[in-house]
Amino acid sequence: MPESCYFLGFWLFVFLFISNLPRQGLIAGISGGIALGLLTLIKPHALAVLGGTDLTLIIIALLPEAFDLKRLDSIRCFLALNGVWLAIVAMLHVVLFGHRDLDIFGIYRETPIPGRLVYTKDMIKVLLGHLAYIAPMFGLPIVVTVLAALGWLPTEVSKSRSRLRILSVFAIMVWGCLLVMTASATVCFGYNSSSDLARMLARYYDFALPLFLISFYAGQDGKPPEKVRKLLFYGVLACLVLVFVGWRFFAGIRPVNLTDFPEMAWVTQPHHIALSIFWPAAALVLIYYAIVGLKERTTYSTYLVAALVAGSLLTASAQRDFDIETRADLAGVLARSLFKGKERDHLLVVGSDPSTVRRCLFGIQANPWVLELPAGTILDRLQIAKEVHWILALDDYDLRIPSTTLLALPRLKILRLQPLATEMSEPIRPWATRLIIWLPFSLAAAESNIKTVGHANPIARRGAGHPSVSNQWNSLPTRLEHSSQCWRPRPRLRLSPLLNVAGSLHCDPLRML
Repeated sequence: MPESCYFLGFWLFVFLFISNLPRQGLIAGISGGIALGLLTLIKPHALAVLGGTDLTLIIIALLPEAFDLKRLDSIRCFLALNGVWLAIVAMLHVVLFGHRDLDIFGIYRETPIPGRLVYTKDMIKVLLGHLAYIAPMFGLPIVVTVLAALGWLPTEVSKSRSRLRILSVFAIMVWGCLLVMTASATVCFGYNSSSDLARMLARYYDFALPLFLISFYAGQDGKPPEKVRKLLFYGVLACLVLVFVGWRFFAGIRPVNLTDFPEMAWVTQPHHIALSIFWPAAALVLIYYAIVGLKERTTYSTYLVAALVAGSLLTASAQRDFDIETRADLAGVLARSLFKGKERDHLLVVGSDPSTVRRCLFGIQANPWVLELPAGTILDRLQIAKEVHWILALDDYDLRIPSTTLLALPRLKILRLQPLATEMSEPIRPWATRLIIWLPFSLAAAESNIKTVGHANPIARRGAGHPSVSNQWNSLPTRLEHSSQCWRPRPRLRLSPLLNVAGSLHCDPLRML
């Protein structure tokens, strides 16, 4: 995964952009546009960074006196940033990848949103979970950064107030866009796999959290004005509520994966000392600052360092327990040994445990097809795309597929699918498609041969947690239990009623063969 390059590129962009403001707006726009263009080609998530930066420049243009930057300079910076970004993306997208378009979203561009009400409800739940986990360590710096963005906190040098205000607004806008993007992506991933909806994908934005620490320590200690004192109290009180929600509700039911949010994963791991000490300690620190205000920052610094050190040790301990060879690791090694290069993309990984499937996918190092089914379920051709040539089963299944077993171990099999009959090859597809209108059965009759049973992922899909890669499969029933009319290759072309599943005219029946 390109996280290392992505994080480095982000902080390079921050340095080039912030260091040239407010005096050299045009240079900030050009250099920032180059860095963001390269960053977008590494991961499309950088579009959220671009959106937050644009919002920052718009706010500066609306309130130029507050940021010591002329409105014309902020407009020039805005135009230069977006123009250079677009030129870099367009040029490198054509030169490096040979595409004559600006499609940098890939599989994300066709992500479906079934219903606005359900989408909004899930978004609120995911956002609340992220805020509850962020509040213990970064809640106080975020509150102080908001006050600094409003220009109500003193600085060591009066001339630095405008630069601190720009940094604070930039931190809030960029992190806010990244957080919303993370919540939206989590909800969309959850439509394909319910387990993905419970993941805390903070790695999409946690690299930007140090911006709040920079703003927090850039201010001057001392007694703030009474108005600021009240706002600080209300902000800390909101953080206390979030800490209580995270402690009593989320920590016990929503564990955090080490790869998704390493800063907070140790809090939800089975370490009773962490659950009994960390959350109360975080609450006590917030109560202390709600009482005394920002007279000093040493207490928070001590708490932050202690939490990070303890978290690192407990995370390392949990990682050692996790780093044992499992059948998922063995399956990944075997897949890399048996299949080379793009051959792995024609592999189907079948399993019942989402974490085991993801662990296997990391070992395969490719983009295979994925199918999550309970152990013992029937697995046949209707659930497998035509591009699949091999099957890697991480559980025991009732396999009703013409295949050859390459490897058989306890709860681990690798099979090679036998090719379909030659009559079903590509050249006769257009003619066979026209035959569908002559079939002597209706869609309703076809549906009578299928029993729908709730399960998350009935049909094979690409990747792990990426929605809408193969939309033709998403409209199918959640699980198929066949009638006595089972489809088998025959000498003559005959289409079974089972192919017209779910009564969807948008499904391609022949693709399922």
